[in-house]
Amino acid sequence: MDTVTFETRTTRATGRRIDPMNSIDATRRVLRIGAAVVLSIGACAASSGREAPAALPLEAELTELLAQLPGRYEGPASGGRLYHKIVPIAAPNFGEAAAFYHQISRDGFDSAAPFQQKIYVFDRDPARGSNRMRSWVFFPKQGYANLERDAAALRALQPATLMNFPLECAIRWSRGDAPGRFVARVRREDCTYDSVAFEQKISPDMTYVLDSVSFSIEDILYGENGQPLFPSAGLLRAERQAR
Repeated sequence: MDTVTFETRTTRATGRRIDPMNSIDATRRVLRIGAAVVLSIGACAASSGREAPAALPLEAELTELLAQLPGRYEGPASGGRLYHKIVPIAAPNFGEAAAFYHQISRDGFDSAAPFQQKIYVFDRDPARGSNRMRSWVFFPKQGYANLERDAAALRALQPATLMNFPLECAIRWSRGDAPGRFVARVRREDCTYDSVAFEQKISPDMTYVLDSVSFSIEDILYGENGQPLFPSAGLLRAERQAR
């Protein structure tokens, strides 16, 4: 019904003339109030769920990363080959967060004399600002080889008995430059710790690259004089052999 028809019928019924412009203004006021209410409700809904949408991409990223990290990887290294075995473990003394055992060997995945052993623990705090994992490293000849097979040893393992590092040395993961690729960094300007082995302060510069077919690592240790303790071999790529 247009405004003129409405105005004519109302005049006949009541004997009073209604100004069409007043009717239009009233309609506009109702529409403005309705729009304000809708915006207010939308703002409240956004406010009440503000944290959840922001956390979803980070949690989805971590879920994908945790599923992709485990595996057996083999690749060339200085003087031979390196074998990486990364497996999920239950290590209750390291908390309820996602934990992994990383064994690096020169003579096979299940070596009885691994070159290096590490425990990784991922931060699962919903308020975290990035996906990061902390690393605990076994001292030489300290740990059991193939530790993932020894549930009793894992239950008894104490973080304080391993080499551990300040929180700023946590390994921070982010998505890489291709789908399914993740990159982790520790920058030397952000991380410094006292090394018992080298009897000086050490600043590591480390890079991990993970995708569906490979795991790559570069780890450079800088001494107090700002020089690398060992020459870098570059980013060493190991191809995935099995999950």
